[in-house]
Amino acid sequence: MLNPAISLGFVSRGVRSPSPARVEGEDRGAAALRETTAVEIIGIGTDIVECLRIARMIERHGEQFLRRVYTDREIRACNAYKRTTENFAARWAAKEAVLKALGGAPAGAISWTEIEVRGTGTNGRPQVLLCGAIRERARGLRVADIHLSVAHCRAYATAYALAVRDPAKAGG
Repeated sequence: MLNPAISLGFVSRGVRSPSPARVEGEDRGAAALRETTAVEIIGIGTDIVECLRIARMIERHGEQFLRRVYTDREIRACNAYKRTTENFAARWAAKEAVLKALGGAPAGAISWTEIEVRGTGTNGRPQVLLCGAIRERARGLRVADIHLSVAHCRAYATAYALAVRDPAKAGG
């Protein structure tokens, strides 16, 4: 049986208890699903970029390009790695994916430095920090969190972003 919560664009999050309390006549799967916390998907975004493209941009425009696209913290973090170009490309892809997950933005409406991608936090996943106009857009959409996955090799960098709202905390 198809779960109506999932078919409507919800994903389950949280820890299922080993044997949740069941309502009379309810099967174990339905009881377990009822015990999870649901989040509403606001948007998804994905991007892939050739690392060579980012290397050429850095080579051609240097510091001007870096300061226009990346925060000081991102520049320091990328420069700390042996494969600097791949890390800049991964952050580029992540910024694009986050923007797409939030529905995009009209040209010139945001600055790329309003989306900051930080290294893995205590939970082991990349963190996204929003400020300025893009933060206001996320607030307007009542985004509770942005889940981000980033990967790269020598040739390509890719990212996937999922913007979610917690219906229990959305407030209407």
